[in-house]
This record gives sequence, structure tokens and C-alpha cells, in this order.
Amino acid sequence: MTGTWYIADSLACQRRRLVLPTVCWFLVLAFVVTNGQAQTPTDVVLAIETNTSDAVVYVDSTYLGSVSKRYFRVPATAGEVRLMAPYQASWSLRPVVRQIEDSDTGSVRQDTLVINASFPYSYRIESTPFGASVSQVVERARLDEPGELGITPFTLTRDEPLAGYLLVTKPGYEAVEIEPGAQVWNRHSVVLKSVGGLAVDRRAVAVEQPRRRRWIDAVSLGVAGGAAAVAIHYKFKADRRYDVYAENGDPELRPAIKRLDVRSGVALGVMQVGLGVFAIRMALR
Repeated sequence: MTGTWYIADSLACQRRRLVLPTVCWFLVLAFVVTNGQAQTPTDVVLAIETNTSDAVVYVDSTYLGSVSKRYFRVPATAGEVRLMAPYQASWSLRPVVRQIEDSDTGSVRQDTLVINASFPYSYRIESTPFGASVSQVVERARLDEPGELGITPFTLTRDEPLAGYLLVTKPGYEAVEIEPGAQVWNRHSVVLKSVGGLAVDRRAVAVEQPRRRRWIDAVSLGVAGGAAAVAIHYKFKADRRYDVYAENGDPELRPAIKRLDVRSGVALGVMQVGLGVFAIRMALR
């Protein structure tokens, strides 16, 4: 019994000696993990400020949604913010990219990082006919001193919206005034009217020419139809003469049959020429 009690007492002492170090290690590990999580933020909040509410936001190629949401929670390891214009017609607008870690990009306000990402204002101006001069007129009193922007067609970008109005001019055509617009993407297409018949409308000339030559179509079809009737007529006469020749074998009928076949062949050739002329004219239209 004494030996058994001694062994049990030794095991109890060993258990007591192991419990205290184990508890201490668990306390140290819990303190390290808790302190590390408190000091290392898992995400940050971004506030996007831009000049269009329809742009879409990407953070490191991850789609976050429309910029109208204003606030976005992103991982603390995120590198850049990319804004894409939503307009299908504004394919020429480049995305706006800002680095999150760049101190010049924004400022921390109430635990929120503010990112300023505004698009430049783009203007696409086209005219019919092209080659018109486009000038910016800020005040009507300074109409004699307009600032020329370019020759149509062209695309213009500015950091601020264009003020005043745009004047589109071309020699021989009436001047047109248009409002530039204050959207991120502005497109204007102007049709200029000629002054006093100085400019020739090429589209009107192209329409009149086919009308003047429609008689060729009528003549070619008429010739083809008449030649077809003549060819059929001589072919029937030749066939009837050949039937008589087959019955009695009269050699005097052979020259007449040959002559009728030649006339039918000539008429058939004229018909083909008429149809060919008509087909060529239809293909060229």
C-alpha cells in the first residue's frame, strides 16, 4: 500500500507542475494575438469625390459599384482606385486612377480617406461638310475676337467646362451657334446650310443623274423584249419548214430553214445584249 500511495502522490505533483506553465503560455499567446489585431486594421473607408455621379469604381480591379454610393470599405492593403466613365458614346474618355497610399491624393477626415478623382471635360465637335472653324465666344460684345478651338472634326479636353458658346463657321455657309455643355462628355454634330447657292449639294446632283438616264433602262428592256419575240417567230417558222422537209425530203427547203435559223440566232443575240446592258446598270447603282 505504501508503494501505491507514493506513486499516486508523485503523479499528482507532476500534474500540478505542468498546469501552471501551460496556463501561462495560453495567456501570453492570447495577449499577442489580441494586441496584433488591435494594431493592424483590416480595412479602411474611402470617400470618392468626382464630377460625375454615374461613374463606376474599381479598387485593384475589383468592381465596387457606382460612385453615387460615395463611401466604400476596402482592404487596408488596397493600392489604387480607378474610376470608369459609364457613357457608351464616350469610349475616348480615359479612366481616372488615384493611388490610395499617395498622401497628395486625399486627406483623412473622421477616419475616412477622401479621394479626389475628377474627369476632364471632353468636347467632340463634327460638322457637315467638315473643315469648319470652331471658335469660343465668351461674351457677345467680344464677337470680333473669338478664340479658335479647332477645325472639324476634332476632340477637345479641358479641366473646366467651356464657358459662353461655340461659333461654327465655314466660307459659303451660314454660321451656327451651339452651347458647349457642362457634362463630362459633350458631342455636337452640326449641319451647315449654304448661302445663296454658292455651295453645291452633291447629294442632289447624285440623285438627279440616275433620273436623266432612266431612258436607257427602258430602251434596253424594250430591245430585249422585241428581239425575243422576233427570235421566237423565226424559230417557229424554221421548225415548221423542217417538219415538212422531214416528210418529203425536198432539198429546196434546206436554204430557207438555214436562213430562218440565222435570223432567229441574230435576234436572240440582240436580246442578250439588251438584258446585259440593263443588268450592268442595275449592278452599278
